[in-house]
Amino acid sequence: MLLSRVAESLYWASRYLERGEDTARIVRSYSEAMVDLPVSVSTSWEPLLAITGSREAFDALHDQTDEESIVQFLVADAGNPGSVVSCVTLARENLRSTREILPRDGWLVVNDTFLFADSHRHDGVGRRSRGRFLDRIVADARRLDGILSATMSHDAAYEFLRLGQALERADMTTRVLGVRAAALMAAAGAPDADGEHAEV
Repeated sequence: MLLSRVAESLYWASRYLERGEDTARIVRSYSEAMVDLPVSVSTSWEPLLAITGSREAFDALHDQTDEESIVQFLVADAGNPGSVVSCVTLARENLRSTREILPRDGWLVVNDTFLFADSHRHDGVGRRSRGRFLDRIVADARRLDGILSATMSHDAAYEFLRLGQALERADMTTRVLGVRAAALMAAAGAPDADGEHAEV
């Protein structure tokens, strides 16, 4: 029988791990896209705040919406519970209390990822080192996923891990689609919530 306390810890640990990985992937992809755009194209990093649902939290702490401020907030800010580093930290804390259920190799990956993210958090902000930092976070998340799938009994504990992961992934996917759909509708002059057509 699985204790509710343990089930909750596993559920939230998997949600935090998935959120950290998804945020890392989004920041990495957006950074790569910005490099490929012509210099003449005006760009904004604000869509990342909309995708992660953290616009209000960001505005409460920052006056400018420049690249460095947004990336630092989404990747390395310890005060932002949705940042990559915070997600890894929160996942580790939840899994630390359930180590008797987690395979040893799985715990080692989580702990190594935490130590790396905590000590290299500033590498995730700078343009030159950002890609390597985010690649490591994504790779560690995929490695943990493989270890859990291959070595953990597919019992109730495993199902709570998968449930948290699936819900978080679905939430992030709908956010990405929502932001993109809103941009396309605005560009096409589709009617807004009040029935008025957006200006193009």
